[in-house]
Amino acid sequence: MSKVDVKAHGGNTKDLAECGEGCDELIPIPGIQGQQVVSTLETYPNPSTGPVSVEFTTPKAERVTIEITDMSGRVVSTMFNEIADANQTYRLDFNGRALPNGIYITRMTTENEVVIKKVMIAR
Repeated sequence: MSKVDVKAHGGNTKDLAECGEGCDELIPIPGIQGQQVVSTLETYPNPSTGPVSVEFTTPKAERVTIEITDMSGRVVSTMFNEIADANQTYRLDFNGRALPNGIYITRMTTENEVVIKKVMIAR
């Protein structure tokens, strides 16, 4: 029997032993069996006057795409689209000075997950 991670109580409980009789909804997390894969994504400074640094790592060697999108989902910049080495920290610099003030999304897409961070550009 394989281990399946679950969410209960709206994601606040992952251990069914803690659930008690109040658990009326158990939702398997799709595609996760056993150990969970976790990548990291950070954007700074936030808010920014335009220049933004993006740092990311992934626990295994895999294709990673880093994109900046506006709130309408339009891709403003594809900063990275290649195979990233496992457990290596990558730092990318983005110059958003030409962009209008607003909130933008930094989206990291790997084979197993999508991680997003909001970044505000305000001058």
